[in-house]
Order: sequence, then structure tokens, then C-alpha cells
Amino acid sequence: MSAVGDIPATPRRRRLGIRNAAPGGEPPAPAGPGGVAPSTSRARRRLVGRWVPYVLSSPSLLVLAAVIGFPLIFCLVISFQEFGPYQLVTGGPTHWVGFHNYQSLFTGQFVPVLVRTLLFLVGTVGMTLIIGLGMALLMRRAHTWARVTLTVVLVAVWAVPQITASQVFIWIFDPSYGIANWVLSALHLGSYASLSHEQWYNFPVSVLALAGTIVVWGAVPFVAITLFAGLLQIPEDLYEAARVDGAGFVSQLRTITLPLLMPILLLLGVLSTIWDFNAFNQIYVLQQVGGISTETTTFGVWAYNVAFVGGSYGVGGAVTLLGVALLLVVTGAAVRMMVRGATS
Repeated sequence: MSAVGDIPATPRRRRLGIRNAAPGGEPPAPAGPGGVAPSTSRARRRLVGRWVPYVLSSPSLLVLAAVIGFPLIFCLVISFQEFGPYQLVTGGPTHWVGFHNYQSLFTGQFVPVLVRTLLFLVGTVGMTLIIGLGMALLMRRAHTWARVTLTVVLVAVWAVPQITASQVFIWIFDPSYGIANWVLSALHLGSYASLSHEQWYNFPVSVLALAGTIVVWGAVPFVAITLFAGLLQIPEDLYEAARVDGAGFVSQLRTITLPLLMPILLLLGVLSTIWDFNAFNQIYVLQQVGGISTETTTFGVWAYNVAFVGGSYGVGGAVTLLGVALLLVVTGAAVRMMVRGATS
């Protein structure tokens, strides 16, 4: 019988990284981590082609391309055309107008709408993250029964439709029988007669403030629950060591909580920016109550008014693409920071 070292090295054995025993009965090369020789591990990795991950993810990529890519391409095409209700219904011929639709936007309401939208974003996204972080810290310190109750309440708030929430706030701030004016009058912050005379829906600032309140009210549950899940992943030993060193709540928040939650905060900030930039229901419902539209229009409402109210779908497509470009610019820095944090 031949020795082990005399077994011929076939092509299959070479592909699998199996080596013959060294002459004299010496053992093969030592195994690496997990009991697998380095050459064998590399050979196993070579058995799975580099194209396999792309093949496995191709169905989801095709679905995303169909759901997201087609509308964007369609908006891009009609944004350079004169596309109205006639072309939409009958499929009639369209006229290529080049950049005329974009030029008409920049000479119209673009700058006021952009400034108003950015201010609205700063208020809503900032308040959502601050209140959501406060709720998450409260849930972490609360007893189990209080935590469960608060979680159920947050989920119930999150489940309320936007139109329903807007109508509830309209009742709360109703000038005649709303509870908001009654509370302010009871706190001697104004007489009920004067508060009823100056309605909340007659001023652009108050309308946008109410719309922002509705947006924050509906977004806080998701942010709070997500941040609470992130807080549970922070070891309690870090806080105990900080307390031993004499660090207070603010120091712990600054040196432990915020740095470890920064990836989650950046992700929530990006999502909130995208959602609030396109906020429509809350603002549109309040506009119908007070009759103020031009001074309270943001990007989401502007796109709807141009395309569906004005019947100019080509210009509406241009507004949509401008919004997408602005969101890419605003969220690009945060996404870059997240990627750098993940790779560092």
C-alpha cells in the first residue's frame, strides 16, 4: 500500500486546497481559525463566484427599479415637454419645450417656497429628534409597566392617519369651541374673546406652526421607539463608570449616549428630512380651513398645485425633480457621515 504522501494531486484536490502529506509522514499545514486550513478556506471562497450575490439580489433590485425608477424617468421625460390633461387622457402628441418648464419655476415661487420649506424642515426635524430622544430616555428610566404603557400609547399615536390627526388639531384650535383658546384664557395668556377673534388659521406663521406640530406629533413615536431600542444596546457599565467618576446626566448624555446613538440619529434625521420635505396632508388640510395657500405653500403642496390643480404635469414633473435634487444635496452629507462611521 502506498504512503499518504504518494497520493497523486488530482485537479479536483488542488481546487479544494487538499495537499498531500509531506515526505516522512509530516502533518500538513496547520489549520487556521475554525479548524480550516488557509488554503482550504480560500478554495471554498473561490467555489462561490462573485456573481452569486448579484444574482440573489437581482429580484429585489428589479422591483425597486420598476417601482422607483420608472416614475422618476417618466417625470424626467415630461419635465421637458408640454404635458397637460389632454396628453394624459388621450395620449395625444406632446411638444418638446426643453428647459422652459424649469425656467418658469425659477422665475415664479421657487425661492419663497424653498426658504419656507427649509425653515419648516429645521423646525420639524429638530423638534422630532429632540422630543423623540427625550421620550426614549424617559422610557429607559421608567418602570416596566410605565414603559409598556408608554410604548402602547406611542404606537397608537403612530397608527392615527394623517388626515384624522389634522382634523383633531383643527378641533383643538377651533376659535369658537376649541380647547386651546380655553386653556390660554384660563392661564390668563389672553382673553377668550380676543383669542377667538384672532383665529389660528388666519396667519401664515400660525398655520405652518400648527402643521409642524401635527407632523412632529405623528413622527415622534417612530423616533422614540427606534432610539429606545438603540439605548438598550448601550452597556450599563459605561454609565456606572461615569457615575463613579462623578459625571452627571448632561456629561453622560454628551460623552456616552449621543456618540453611541449618532449613527441612529443620523439615519432618523435623513428619514425625517425626506418625510417632512414632502409633507402634504397636514399643510393642505389647514389651508382649506383658513383659506391661506400662497403664503403657506411648501414643496410638497407646490408640486400638487402645479401639476393637479394647474393641470401642467410637465411643470409638476420639473418641481418633483427639483425636490429630488434638493433632497440628495441635503441628505448627502448625513449619508456620507453614516458610511464613514460604518467603515471606520
